[in-house]
Formats: sequence, structure tokens, C-alpha cells
Amino acid sequence: MTIIVCVSEGKSVLFVYSGYVPELDTLLAEILISKGAVLTIIPTTPDEYETAAYVSDYYQDAGLPSQSLSKALYEDAEQLKNIILASQAVYLMGGNTFEFLHYAKMVDLFPVLAQLESNGGIIAAESAGSIILSDTIATASLPTSDVDENTLGISNIHAMGRIAFHISPHFDPEKNDLSIDLDELQVLANTSNQDVLLLEDGEGFVMEGDVIDTFVGKKKFLSSEVQSTSSGSLSDTNSL
Repeated sequence: MTIIVCVSEGKSVLFVYSGYVPELDTLLAEILISKGAVLTIIPTTPDEYETAAYVSDYYQDAGLPSQSLSKALYEDAEQLKNIILASQAVYLMGGNTFEFLHYAKMVDLFPVLAQLESNGGIIAAESAGSIILSDTIATASLPTSDVDENTLGISNIHAMGRIAFHISPHFDPEKNDLSIDLDELQVLANTSNQDVLLLEDGEGFVMEGDVIDTFVGKKKFLSSEVQSTSSGSLSDTNSL
């Protein structure tokens, strides 16, 4: 499968992954190299700096210019901002979403990401990293069969608000009691008035501006317009 993304001048580009998506890696590498950008790996907490180094090594081996930082640099908001803006690209790692939200607010990451995009930079995000791009991290606690532990007792779950829908990564359509999971996520869609995008591992998308330009896999949305939550209302659309 050959996928081509034509990036318009001045438009922000967002890559979202659920697990390993080699097609997106190929696209991301092409854009990074063409821009002369370096992917700065951002972990869920500064304590995960060694994991960030492992992720950086993986991407370098895959042909993507990337870098990880020391724990001290991850903790220094001003230096981190300067590094991110100079590198022109970030990768927001997976992990505990509550811890990532806490860290992002601690170093004032969301305004930096907004500035990065306004400068024409690139955001790539996986799992927890993609969840914090929504208005809230509600899908870190839903479905209740698979939740992130709220280790910090966070009550304010408001996040960046970069995208106008929720992301539920690692969706398993073969899971037992799937209807219960879909019902819970449908309630979220209805009460928040925002769709929920279900991503299986191996799926992901590229968003240019506010529009999904390329999708690897199948789009599976739970629509916020559905009022009945009986087994959810799954909109299944072929990939672009």
C-alpha cells in the first residue's frame, strides 16, 4: 500500500498512532527529512527518560531523525520549550495518561505544542500521548474494563483540546463483553457531545489542520449524535 500525504504550506500536521503503524513511520520520516526536523521524544514523566532514549533509538534505526533528553532537561520547562521549537517536531509517548497530563501541565507543554504547530512543526502521538490532545483525558478511565491508574489522584482531567473528539486506543473488536465497552464509550460521546474514535493497534491517522487527511485501517467512530446507548452505534468507514 502506498500512501501519499501532501502537506500544505503553513498547515499543522498531526500523526496519531495506536501501537506500531509502519505506514505512518514512513510518512513521518519523509516529512521530517524534507523539513530538516528532528523528532524530540517526550515521555509521560521525566523519570521515563531512559524509555524515551529507547524510543529515540528505535526511530533512528527506522530512519527517522530523533532525539531524547536528560531527566534534567525534561524537568526544565524553559529549556524544554526551546529544544522542542528548535527541533520542529515532537513524539508524545504512551504510558500512564494521568501522569502525562500532570507532567504536561507542570512544564506548560500545551502552549508549547500550540506554538510548535503555528510555526509549521509536527506533533506525533501514541496512546496516552494522543489522549492528552483531546479536550479531556476521559478515555483514560473508559472503558472501565481497561483503565489507567490515577496514581496522582487527579480530578481536573481537562487537556490540550487540540482535537475535537476523544481517542480510545488499543481497541479490540474481538474482546469479550465488547458491548459493555461500547455502551460506556457511547455514554461519553453523548454526555460530552464529542465523537469517540476507536483505534485498533496498527491503526492511526494523519491530521492536517483540523481534517483527517489519511487513515491507516478503518475509521470507527461512536457518534455523539446517538442518544440510545444500546451496544453503542459504531460507524465503520473504510480507510482513506
